[in-house]
Amino acid sequence: MDGLSLVRAPAATLAWRRDVAQAFVLGYEILSWESGFPNPSLYLPIPVATAHEKARLLAQCYPSKAGRGWFDDEAFLGLMRVRGVQCRARYAEAFTVEKSVLDSGSDYSVN
Repeated sequence: MDGLSLVRAPAATLAWRRDVAQAFVLGYEILSWESGFPNPSLYLPIPVATAHEKARLLAQCYPSKAGRGWFDDEAFLGLMRVRGVQCRARYAEAFTVEKSVLDSGSDYSVN
């Protein structure tokens, strides 16, 4: 993406800032007690091994969340499985597209 940057942030807490004016902005899901599910419009199928690695890394990187009913491998794999079903894959990540600017190139004209 020439001159643009990719910004990923939780869909429900994304704050618009001047530094994301020319960015491709994706909101991602955070599973928790009070989480409402966003309606994603972008799906990224992922391999089975990657889904399991993500679940393992979440547990490793966020040990303070251990023991909470919504924070375990089954919950994260379940969400990735649901998103996979929605895009005809075994597992997938899903994002809301908060902002996307498409460059039509210099050949585009309204005339």
